[in-house]
Amino acid sequence: MQVRVCPNCGIENQRSRTVCSECHASLATVTLSVSTKADAPEATVAQPAAVATATMEVTATPPAPEPTLADIAPTSMGPKPYVSAPVEVKQGFGFGYLVLGIIILAGIAIAFWPRKFVEPKVPATKVVESFLQAKRVGSVEYVKPYLTKASIKALERPANDRQFKSAGITPREFQKMLLFGIPPTADQIANSTIKADLVQDKDADKYTRIVHANLDTKIKSNPIARVIDSFNSDYYYVLFLEDGKWKVDLNATNKRSLGLGPTRLPFGK
Repeated sequence: MQVRVCPNCGIENQRSRTVCSECHASLATVTLSVSTKADAPEATVAQPAAVATATMEVTATPPAPEPTLADIAPTSMGPKPYVSAPVEVKQGFGFGYLVLGIIILAGIAIAFWPRKFVEPKVPATKVVESFLQAKRVGSVEYVKPYLTKASIKALERPANDRQFKSAGITPREFQKMLLFGIPPTADQIANSTIKADLVQDKDADKYTRIVHANLDTKIKSNPIARVIDSFNSDYYYVLFLEDGKWKVDLNATNKRSLGLGPTRLPFGK
C-alpha cells in the first residue's frame, strides 16, 4: 500500500492526506512510497459499524412530543400562527338584564293598570253653558278652554293647510262654517236663557257625557217667532273626559246631530 511518510516525524500517512496526522506537517511535496507495515483495512471499513451504532442509538431514543401552536417559532415562510386569547366572562351581566326586564314589566303594568274614575269638579252641564256663552262672543280664543284638542286642531287647520289657502278660505270663514255659523247662533244665545241637563242614553258612558241644552227665548212678543224658536231651542252636545276635565268635541257633536252618534276619532283626519 502506498503512503506518504512525514519528513518531520516519520509517521506513515494515507496517500490522500496533505498534512501529517501526527504533527500536521505539510505533505504536499512528499512523494508516495510503499508502506513497511502489513496491509491493514482502511479506516473507512469501520464506518458502517459507527453508522450502525449511531442508528441504533437514534432508534433507541424515545420520540419527542409534537410541538403545539404556541411552541412554533415564526419562520421566514410567514408569521407565527394567531392564537386567540381566552374570553373573560364578566360576573353580574345576567343580573343587569333581569333588573331591566323587571323595570319594563313594571312600566307596562302601571300603564295598563285600571285607574279609579274621578268625576271632574266642573260638571258637564256647566261646561256646556260656559261654552255657549263663550260662543256668543265669536272668538276662538274664548271657546278653546271648553273644546277638545282635536276640535281646536280642526279650527286652526286652515291657517297651515294648502288646500284651504288655494281655495281662498280664510280661517275665520272656516271657523264660522264649523262652529259659529251652526245654531245656536250668537243672537239666539244672547236672547235666551240657557238650561243644560244630562242625557242618559247608549252614547253616554264613564268617559262620555251627552248634554241637552235648552234655550228659552226671552223675547216672545212675536207669536210666529215663539213657535219657530220652540222647534229649534233644543241642542245636544257630546263631551269627552280629557286631562281631567269635560271638553266639548265638535266632531262628535255634529255627527250626533246627523244621527251618526259620537266618535273619538280626531276631527279633520
